[in-house]
Amino acid sequence: CNAMQRQVSRLRGLPVLVVGSGIGGLTAALALHRAGVPVQVCERKQQPMGRRTAVCLWESATTVFDRLGVGESVRLLGVPITRAEVYTSHGAPVGALDFHNASRGEVAEVLCVPRRNLLFLISSHLPASTLVYDANMTHYVERDESVTVYFTNRPPMECAAVVGADGLY
Repeated sequence: CNAMQRQVSRLRGLPVLVVGSGIGGLTAALALHRAGVPVQVCERKQQPMGRRTAVCLWESATTVFDRLGVGESVRLLGVPITRAEVYTSHGAPVGALDFHNASRGEVAEVLCVPRRNLLFLISSHLPASTLVYDANMTHYVERDESVTVYFTNRPPMECAAVVGADGLY
């Protein structure tokens, strides 16, 4: 417990830097923010991701969003699915997924959520200054009490820790 208290007091003041503004990065940033830890998110792209795709969120993901206080909003964005059919690119059936939990007699909670809307929702619960776009990180140097992060197009940043969340799928 004392070691954890020392770690938390070391974090006070310096932000944790999350590298990547996808679902994983923004969710990590929201969890840190909710825990009272200063957080900064850097993204190498010049604007938020605009893919026109959807993601399926299983019950474990919605449980995380519940704990972060945005679960109901996520459910409003999504469409519940109870069955999914998978086909090849030529239209031949590969198989089907049934989300019915036979052991409990329930349908598992699986939501299909537009990715863009989910990113907007999560980021809307962070302070506006949290996200920095067009920040291309090149490397970092660990020190005893901090980490210095270097970018191609921005001044170096001193932070308490770095969370790599670029390219989570």
